[in-house]
Amino acid sequence: MLLNYNGTADTLACIDSLLASDSPFRQLIVCDNASTDGSLVRLWAGIRDRTAAFEAAWSRWRCPKPFALAAIDRTSVRGGASSDASVILVDNEKNWGFAGGNNVGLRLAMRTPDIEFCWLLNNDTTVYPDALSALLRASRRRPSVGLWGATVLYKEPAGQVQALGGGMLNRRTAKTRHLGAFMLASEVRMDDAAATNVESNMAYVLGASMFANRSWIERVGLLDERYFLYYEELDWASRATGIMSIGYAPECMVVHKEGASIGTAPSGGSAISVHHLHRSRVLFARRFRSHCPSLSIVLLASVLELAKYCMKGKWLLAEAGFAGLLAGMRPVHVNGDWHEGDTGDLRISGSTAEFSVRNGRDT
Repeated sequence: MLLNYNGTADTLACIDSLLASDSPFRQLIVCDNASTDGSLVRLWAGIRDRTAAFEAAWSRWRCPKPFALAAIDRTSVRGGASSDASVILVDNEKNWGFAGGNNVGLRLAMRTPDIEFCWLLNNDTTVYPDALSALLRASRRRPSVGLWGATVLYKEPAGQVQALGGGMLNRRTAKTRHLGAFMLASEVRMDDAAATNVESNMAYVLGASMFANRSWIERVGLLDERYFLYYEELDWASRATGIMSIGYAPECMVVHKEGASIGTAPSGGSAISVHHLHRSRVLFARRFRSHCPSLSIVLLASVLELAKYCMKGKWLLAEAGFAGLLAGMRPVHVNGDWHEGDTGDLRISGSTAEFSVRNGRDT
């Protein structure tokens, strides 16, 4: 499943890599979060142009049903609609963020009874040909693990690790850190002992590649839509405590462009990313006090982090971050229920940050 936002070229490149896979997939769902660049039309055309490639893959994988492309919208999905098509292009009708956008696809996938696993991939990733088979082997060997992470590599700089499976949580500050970040890909160990060591430190599976079995989704639930960006994967894993475990499949290799939709890169963040990072951090800390006992320390750590932007004269980033902190302390309205943590929409116009805080109203 892929979530697209103004990233047609990246999404199609990811699809190309999936078609080169040595293992078949039952269905490909591509959700578009109300892109402003004509992505829906371009994705439809791009997928249609790849009909021969899809049919060749279907033949190579000996899929019993013919290749078919269908379109559906979020309203229909929420109304109970489903589709048995090989590829489904979903119009999400609005930008619901990472969690809300992917949940539309998850709801749709779960209505197909014979789907055992859902693989959520960032649209700016490409996968190695044996990535899916590595995930399937790991999942069937250890069915108690409900959510699997991959060895995620940066596209640039090439050959460096973004994360081994996922990351760890600092329980004092609620900051996260990817495991194995920036180590050389050639140094990644593939043995069970190394994977076990990684898993012992994992608090979450990196959102760029999350492979969930059906039982995980049924028992843990969907992603929490209170998070627009960031911390949704940590929330997902935290909610599973005592229910199912998370794991790391080192042989599953995924290359990540990182931040293509929101203008971020390994070297730094955009105002949008800084805003939502701090908002989501506070929201997570408020929700999971057993994980982060002192909200005061979490807030102080964020304030000190944002003060560095002020010292460097990066006022736009500082303003975006402080607005995120405030937004994380306000309630938000999601699917008819009141929740803690206002979404705090951030829009960038020229050199200034324009904030539209929704004050708990789903607009």
